Order: sequence, then C-alpha cells, then structure tokens
Amino acid sequence: MGSSYLEHIIPEIGYKPRGGRAQAGSQFKQQQDDLRSQGLSEEDIQAVYQVIRANRIDYEVQQISRRFISRELTINSLSPR
Repeated sequence: MGSSYLEHIIPEIGYKPRGGRAQAGSQFKQQQDDLRSQGLSEEDIQAVYQVIRANRIDYEVQQISRRFISRELTINSLSPR
C-alpha cells in the first residue's frame, strides 16, 4: 500500500471531525492549494486542517484509520500478484 498520510486517508474513510469549520490561516493557504491539486474536496481539506489544529490526539480518526489500513492490507494480501 505504500505510505499513508492523513490527507490520503481522510478522503477514503469519509471522516468528518466533530465541531465547526476550521478557519485556515495564511500559513495553511499553500497547503490547501497543494491538497486541492491532489484532488481533495474542500470538506476533506477542512477535516485534515481540523485534525492538525486540534492539538490533541483524535482517537476517532485514529481508530477509523487503523481499520481502513488493516482492511487495505488484507485486501492487498489476498489479491493475486
């Protein structure tokens, strides 16, 4: 599966953080543009930003991500090569 980063997993798992929309500062503007160029939706970009800015571990996204990665590894290990 290769390296998985938050911005790769968020669109796949459809994770939406609880709470309101995060307001992006100017330092996040370039990152937003980069994420848009990778095909992330505005909703996914906001989810990534909220997780990063929360300044705490988001156990919900951690749990969902583990399940997603585990499922992907299982599917890939069962696929004929």
